[in-house]
Amino acid sequence: MNNYLSKLCRTIPILAILLSGNLYSQVDTDFPKLYEIDLPGAKFIQEKYYDGGGLWGHINGGADLYLEYGFDKLLFQEIEWQGNSFRVEFYRMNDAEAAFGIYSINHYKCTYEDTLTKFICIAPYQVQSALGRYYVSIANAKGGRIADSLNVEIFHQVLSKVDEKLFELPLEIVKQNYTPAELSKLKFVKGVLGLQNIFPEWIGALENFKHYKLFALSIDIEGKKNGVIIFDNTSDYDSFIKNNREDILTKLYPFVTKSE
Repeated sequence: MNNYLSKLCRTIPILAILLSGNLYSQVDTDFPKLYEIDLPGAKFIQEKYYDGGGLWGHINGGADLYLEYGFDKLLFQEIEWQGNSFRVEFYRMNDAEAAFGIYSINHYKCTYEDTLTKFICIAPYQVQSALGRYYVSIANAKGGRIADSLNVEIFHQVLSKVDEKLFELPLEIVKQNYTPAELSKLKFVKGVLGLQNIFPEWIGALENFKHYKLFALSIDIEGKKNGVIIFDNTSDYDSFIKNNREDILTKLYPFVTKSE
């Protein structure tokens, strides 16, 4: 029995180390996560990480769209602060373009156009932003002046932790000198699911192409919606122009181009 106990004692520390390693591997220090010191008096209810395979467990049917844009990992934090409950989500995408894409299709009816950062939507119950590779969503369950103000305070803390190069809009969009209010409506699509959800009228024209980027504004200019389609190669660009000149191009977007 003594020999058995001796072996068991030697085994338990090793097992504990292995288990500790597995638990620690779930933590990703690259996220601009929040800590108790950032929000004095806050109570952190839960914290979870999700990879591509587990994303469906967090957002159900919406996961496929994130994966289409290029999803890497999600950090979810649930926080209670000053009598309010907050859901803070950090979606780390493959690059800044993908993060902007997810941000663009998720936000709408922004109440405030703030200058805290380039891409931000402040609305009742929620603050959303594209911060480099991160699409950030901060939402409260109660709403109202105090809770919405705390949303912004939480975002300030997140912003202070981010050192990311922000997404640059295509030159074709920048040259149009749209107002901030107009640019807040800009949507970015580069796949079938995005087309189905945002611009179903474009499915027929783009369903046979895989390497393109569609930036579109839901505003009318000279009777047309406005935006730009950028194709990755000349052959796709030529094919699109040939097949759609009299149909799509004359009704919707004036700009179709190809990557340099």
